[in-house]
Amino acid sequence: MTPDAPFEGARRGVAGLLLAAGASRRMGERHKLLVELDGRPLVARAAAPLVEAGLSPLVVVTGHRGDEVAAAVGELGVELVHNPEHRRGQASSLAVGVAAVAGRCDAVVVALGDMPWIRAETVRAVVAAYSPAENRLICAPVREGEPRTGHPVLFSSRFFPELRRLTGDVGAREVVRRHPELSARVPVDDPGIHRDVDTTADL
Repeated sequence: MTPDAPFEGARRGVAGLLLAAGASRRMGERHKLLVELDGRPLVARAAAPLVEAGLSPLVVVTGHRGDEVAAAVGELGVELVHNPEHRRGQASSLAVGVAAVAGRCDAVVVALGDMPWIRAETVRAVVAAYSPAENRLICAPVREGEPRTGHPVLFSSRFFPELRRLTGDVGAREVVRRHPELSARVPVDDPGIHRDVDTTADL
């Protein structure tokens, strides 16, 4: 897939899900998703490559200071879903987001709102790797020479029930761990797949 094919995700029935409900406690008084990065809120930077890759629908799950986060991504044409139970951990936001896209797509790309450096071509590569015929039902990016995979991660709709059953502050990696035979590592040249923002120093 070439980087100039922005609607490939939509043609393949792949949705996007951006988790942006956390409280960013390690940033102190500042909410990290609202901090400006090169003139735009960090959460908008995280959503932009998903928009550019043509994922549809693209759902953003809000929680802590939800109205402000919603306003920060308002011009991107995304769908907004609020998680009133966001304090219960990331799994609750994942469940809310998956419920919002269930029945509307064959797969979903799950991304995190505090990872603003992921490239659109990385998202496209993850979508391109998805192949039910070849048992590539979970696709995660990886850089050459690094053993661990990064974000975002694509999940076939087959795993939606499992994703919705997760509890606590457990991310979707638990589902990946359970199904190595259905998982694909997608080579990318993108350091952003491992870069998130937890503290001011990370900026």
